[in-house]
Amino acid sequence: MSYPDISKVHHTYIDFEASSLNEQDSYPISLGIVHQGQTYYWLIKPKSSWIDWDVYAERIHNISRSHLNFHGKESSIVAEEMKLLLGKKSLLYSDNPFWESLWLNKLGIGNIQVADAYGLIVPGNEEYVEPTLEAIRKEYSLTHHNALDDAITLALTINQLR
Repeated sequence: MSYPDISKVHHTYIDFEASSLNEQDSYPISLGIVHQGQTYYWLIKPKSSWIDWDVYAERIHNISRSHLNFHGKESSIVAEEMKLLLGKKSLLYSDNPFWESLWLNKLGIGNIQVADAYGLIVPGNEEYVEPTLEAIRKEYSLTHHNALDDAITLALTINQLR
């Protein structure tokens, strides 16, 4: 396995994994970012008021609540580190801007716009998105539903289809 070269990634890509897909109660549990040729990853310790938990979602992302409580960083620290990392950058790209914006807001970061990464693809290349995502995952052994691996996969896919 070789590590993907992300040095030519021109935008900032973000991906979260969450406690569930319950719009009201879900919260971010992990965060992956590709930014300026570097990768960043956080496990997020749930706040005491964050009680939502879906065991089906846990099976998908393979992160337990007890693991987060032991290894995760406080959400306020993750938010501060993310703000320091991004500086004045206020536009991120995602494969699902609705959810990423929701979870950014749960972290207390409301001044960042999340745009649809697929809008960067050259018209006519849309049919290659899924095959490219899968090929990149396979080539670099990237795990689907791992926040950092998904951010890397998306960034490389978009770069290839731009």
